[in-house]
Amino acid sequence: MAVDRELLIQTVIEELKNQGLDASAPEQVGADYDIIVRLSKTCVVRLKVRTQTLDSKSTNNSVDIGGSYDFLIVVVDDNGKNRFFILSNSDVSAEKNGNAKLSISSGNGVLNNIARHEDKWDKIKKFSCENV
Repeated sequence: MAVDRELLIQTVIEELKNQGLDASAPEQVGADYDIIVRLSKTCVVRLKVRTQTLDSKSTNNSVDIGGSYDFLIVVVDDNGKNRFFILSNSDVSAEKNGNAKLSISSGNGVLNNIARHEDKWDKIKKFSCENV
């Protein structure tokens, strides 16, 4: 099933705003990221958005991630309910464990190493632009 990318990004922007964050689409066309979050006048966080559906019969559901970003938001469609997994760039590197793609789920379940990142919006709120 094809995912409406614009709708997906709007869904994530709405959730970020519900979390009290100043989120919007980037002004730069063709950016490596899908959403920006302004934490302050001088601190902008770049988010990449990917999606996964749990009803897949595949034994290894993974996403390809490249480019420059600070956080990856994986939206998992779990029988019509969106679940959000928030991973920092360093989280992604650690979870990929040297693989080219990030494994998200197997069959009908989210992998345990990814599940621990569910609804961790505070990672974005606590991000320090001084570390970049």
